[in-house]
Amino acid sequence: MSNILELISCVILFFKKQIQLNIRLTGFVYMLLINVLLTNYHQYLDLLLMVHLVYKRFPFQI
Repeated sequence: MSNILELISCVILFFKKQIQLNIRLTGFVYMLLINVLLTNYHQYLDLLLMVHLVYKRFPFQI
C-alpha cells in the first residue's frame, strides 16, 4: 500500500513541476494512473516510468 501512495505522490510532484502540460497528455497520464489503481499496479510501473522518462527527454507539444 505504501508503494501505491509513493507512486501517487511522485505523480503529483511530476504534475506540479509540469504545469504547462497539454490537457490531452494530462488526461492520458491520469487514465494510466486510474488503471494502475484499479489493477495490479506492478504491471504499469515500468510503463509509467517510461512515459515519465520520455516526457523528460522530449517535452510533448500535442
